[in-house]
Amino acid sequence: MFYSHHISTQRRKGFSLVMVMVGAALLGLLAVLFSEMIGNAFKGQKSVQNAVDFDILKTSINMVLNTKACDGAFKDAAGNNVQFSFGSTPLSLNPVVNVIAAGTSVPVKKIMLGNSVVAETGAQLSGGLKVSKIEFVEAIYDGEHSVGTPAVLYKAFVVMLNVEAETAKNTFGNRNPKKSFSARVLLRPNAANSAGIVEKCSTSSASSSFSTIVTYDVNGTFVVPDGISKLMVEVWGAGGGGGGSSDFQTVTASGGGGGGGGEYTKAYLDVVPGQTFAVTIGAGGSGGAFCSNCASGAGNPGGFSSFGPQIVSLGGLGGTGATPHAVGGSGAGGTGGAGGAGAAGTLRQAGAPGGLGGYNYEGKTFVLGGSGGAAGGGGGGGGALLGQAGAVPGGGGAGGHRYNDTYLLRPGAPGARGRVVVHY
Repeated sequence: MFYSHHISTQRRKGFSLVMVMVGAALLGLLAVLFSEMIGNAFKGQKSVQNAVDFDILKTSINMVLNTKACDGAFKDAAGNNVQFSFGSTPLSLNPVVNVIAAGTSVPVKKIMLGNSVVAETGAQLSGGLKVSKIEFVEAIYDGEHSVGTPAVLYKAFVVMLNVEAETAKNTFGNRNPKKSFSARVLLRPNAANSAGIVEKCSTSSASSSFSTIVTYDVNGTFVVPDGISKLMVEVWGAGGGGGGSSDFQTVTASGGGGGGGGEYTKAYLDVVPGQTFAVTIGAGGSGGAFCSNCASGAGNPGGFSSFGPQIVSLGGLGGTGATPHAVGGSGAGGTGGAGGAGAAGTLRQAGAPGGLGGYNYEGKTFVLGGSGGAAGGGGGGGGALLGQAGAVPGGGGAGGHRYNDTYLLRPGAPGARGRVVVHY
């Protein structure tokens, strides 16, 4: 009797096989969830580090483009100063001449600040960000420039420098951040006057005789003052809004596409005193609404900006909305089309497209929207992380994102308004 009672008591105090198996399964699930949480935290940290690295890269390049820092800054693969070829092309201010053919570029291996390397194609940065491309995509002739004593006669060009990077696969958000920089560089021509190497930067322009600048951020009217016969006018279209974010319960999440940047137009106009021009400033496109368990709204396009009927810059398109199982597509940048009639020497630069939204699945809670596209002509930058609005003038809004832990969806960010600047 005592033996039987002892066995019964032991059985009541122990664990059944089913209980052990359930406990092991729960421990395994907790381990998986903890590992997933650590992985997401690591990816989020890497994403923030990538964004910081790219911001530092942009700031450093802007420093180089400062007048005093640009001497001998751009090197090709052989370590020589980058060279532009203009061959037999007649260089002219009116109409303007771009010596880099459409669809082509002049690659840059390194950007230097003295003896220090600021940016290098192929270089890996600390957060896993890799500089994938540095190139000049436009070089607009801007007159001759004399430097030093005895004077050296340079040929000046307004250039557009594009920098692109790639991020590692194990990060959130935009995997291909881009930035465009506008600068004025001086080329020393060769003996045949068919090419020139980039030696210096200069902020003064062939149009520096224009001593007055009038900036419009709202609609208005410009009246040509007495004694004025020529204007230089710059016009930026507005940026498109970002698309909204979407999710499917707590299983998947998709970020909206970024809005496109507004178009930039620059033109010289012959005018007479008293002549009037209506000035229209495009409104930034609003962001698309978010939607849980359904497709989100697309961002709205940015409005056009204009200076009279002669000069029109189109707004960027809105980023597309996300669906529960697909990311939002990017909005295209504003591009040429309407306007331009009668504007001799017109230069057009399309805004950059917005970035693609991020996509997470299997319960991952944080997802970024696509970054907004920058406006053409060195205008406002696009919104980047966490739903930033585009910068004035003409930057596209970032796509909608979803916050970590709270599963809180966000709409797309608005694009920035356009701008008109008149020089006389």
